[in-house]
Amino acid sequence: MPPPFVECFKYANSLGLNVIPDYVKVQKCLHDCLPDNYNINEPFDWELTETAAPSPTLSSTSKIPARKNEDSDDDELSIFGVFVGRSLRKLASSSPALAIQVKKQINDLLCEAELNELGYKKSPTT
Repeated sequence: MPPPFVECFKYANSLGLNVIPDYVKVQKCLHDCLPDNYNINEPFDWELTETAAPSPTLSSTSKIPARKNEDSDDDELSIFGVFVGRSLRKLASSSPALAIQVKKQINDLLCEAELNELGYKKSPTT
């Protein structure tokens, strides 16, 4: 996993429940993960015209509907999730393999953080 991503998730994990994240810091961390030749100003897939849009793939047609977030404590986390999701989609357009690797590592970190919150400790590797 790119070191800026690790830094970003360590920062996010260190935040308290009611702490507003430093979004500029998070954005910089995520931006530092992008390849040098990546154009951040490229349009998202859904912003492309009908004729220029790529054909749908299994992953884009099997999306789970977004859950309505009624708890205001989760607003910052939702914003962060949207930001990470957009960043991964943009990264996937230029480097799908890297985007898959990053997504797997993000999932691993999130699962580990959730287990830590529930009191489970990571077993030492032998």
